[in-house]
Amino acid sequence: MKPTLPCLLLLATLSTWALAAEADARTYAAVLALREAGRHAEAEQAALALVQAAARAHGAEARETLRARLLQAEIIRKLARDAEAETLLQKLLPEVRRVLGAEDRETLRCESALIAARGSQGQFAQAAEKLLPLIATETRVLGAEDAETLLSRRRLGAALLSLGKLPEAEKENRAVLELCTRVHGAAHRETLETRLAVAEVLLRQGRDAECQAMLQTLLPELTRVCGAGDRYTLRCGTGIVHTMISQDHMAEAEALTRSLLPELTRHLGPENDQTLWLRSTLTVILARQAKWAEAEAGLRELLPVMTRVRGAEHADTLRCQNDLIGAQIAQEKYTAVEEPLRQIIALQTRVSGAETEATLASRISLAVLLSRLERHEDAEKEYLQVLPACERTFGAQAANTLMTCHNLAQCLMQQDKIPEALSYARRAHAGYLKTLGKDAPATEAAGNLVKHLAALGTKA
Repeated sequence: MKPTLPCLLLLATLSTWALAAEADARTYAAVLALREAGRHAEAEQAALALVQAAARAHGAEARETLRARLLQAEIIRKLARDAEAETLLQKLLPEVRRVLGAEDRETLRCESALIAARGSQGQFAQAAEKLLPLIATETRVLGAEDAETLLSRRRLGAALLSLGKLPEAEKENRAVLELCTRVHGAAHRETLETRLAVAEVLLRQGRDAECQAMLQTLLPELTRVCGAGDRYTLRCGTGIVHTMISQDHMAEAEALTRSLLPELTRHLGPENDQTLWLRSTLTVILARQAKWAEAEAGLRELLPVMTRVRGAEHADTLRCQNDLIGAQIAQEKYTAVEEPLRQIIALQTRVSGAETEATLASRISLAVLLSRLERHEDAEKEYLQVLPACERTFGAQAANTLMTCHNLAQCLMQQDKIPEALSYARRAHAGYLKTLGKDAPATEAAGNLVKHLAALGTKA
């Protein structure tokens, strides 16, 4: 029997639909490939074209169009335009729910992306709260080992870390790492990114040696799989810098920072958050090695950029100003420094609080300045006020707390208050021994101060 004309027309229509669907899939895959290659600006243009083509071909509410709009929003998030992505996703989510259903894969993906966009803007508690029921739904509908479920769980781990819930963050990230390793393999990008998330939790917990060992193993793998300029590779490198600083390995930290900065500048941009952080960190590393002239030069270059990008009253800008004053003090450039420093402290107190890390760092700088000006009574008063605040904010064994103990001991020594000075010097030395080890420069300096004060006490 020969096919009838209606049958032939139907076959021709189905063939056309199949060809169109295949073309849609190829185009979508091409945009996805641009995103995965890190070519986000090109991917955004391609995604916009895909949305327009899908709307013309299938209609504004077709699955193909909604899926393309979701991809477009995800790419905008990759470009760090989270507020814009949130606006797009907020509008898209009810449409996707209505057209595709509340438990469709694209709906769940859209909901997860919206939560992530809000989390990236600091709404960590809300993100963690909303991710828990979403993960339960994804686990039931898509499965525990589905890529979307694992992505939402990684986002939960990040939210918990940002909230400071470190044991919960470590537990969640390690559970996801085990699943990613089984599902994707040990060398897959998702697995490597999750290993980085585990390491970042260790860093926040102060487990520096363990974190450094993990990151140094991970860095060449991320470089091979993701590329030297990938943001996760660069994050891994900056994490290693963190651990080196925490362990007082300043020469190694300086070398690694100098090698990373050109990569960050080239791939992320000179005014990217991570680039600015690393530039600021380099000045800290230089200061910790008493390379004050280099630190001052770096801070003078950085300050106008911080002011332009962050704003004059932003915490990072104020910290940069304080560090610049600290570098001047260290080089005995005392002229007209005290009044600007007091203004910075007043502004920091108003903007961020009296016991934030930045405010206390500025107050420590003020106490150092007063000591250098031989106003030892004023310096002692400042140190005695700052020390308990450092203990509350940083912890009793933190570097800033121990440094304040050491400086206070020197200040008291200048006033011949030897027993009190010896008490603070011993505390600083014991803390450095515990946190840095006996061979660290800070430990050695505190040990020498203890010996000197003990000798003065014996003579007295």
